[in-house]
Amino acid sequence: MSQLIGQKYRLEINTGTSGTPAWKKFKHEISFDISHSSEKVEVSSKDTGKHKDYIKTLLDSTVNCTAREDTAPGTGFVSYTDVYGYWLNTQADTNGGKYGMRIFTEEEGGYTLAFDAFFESIGNKYENNGIVEYTFSLQIVTLPELTPVA
Repeated sequence: MSQLIGQKYRLEINTGTSGTPAWKKFKHEISFDISHSSEKVEVSSKDTGKHKDYIKTLLDSTVNCTAREDTAPGTGFVSYTDVYGYWLNTQADTNGGKYGMRIFTEEEGGYTLAFDAFFESIGNKYENNGIVEYTFSLQIVTLPELTPVA
């Protein structure tokens, strides 16, 4: 379970296809960092040149994760090999546009789907005594739009 600024998140990975998704909890992330950014475009009023507005932009959000895999059979960890395969599918567009991950936020009484994401990059793995650690980043694709500020 990941936690960020008092907010708990849960990751799920699609181990199926876009037509028949099979969502599985991603249980063994050891760090989780989600960042949101947007471009702020200022425009001035033509009449006075003093009044400023901001035009509507889209948020850009990414997730950086470090995950752990136990190489022993039957441990339920998502393997580096599987995640690397999902990343390759995303890059080759052979997955029919399926989202590789879902990010849920904890709400009262359960979890609510917050974002769909696809694999943007995956780092090298580090192995020590049968425990593998690896990093990956996700690009969030379902984003709210910012409203103009007067």
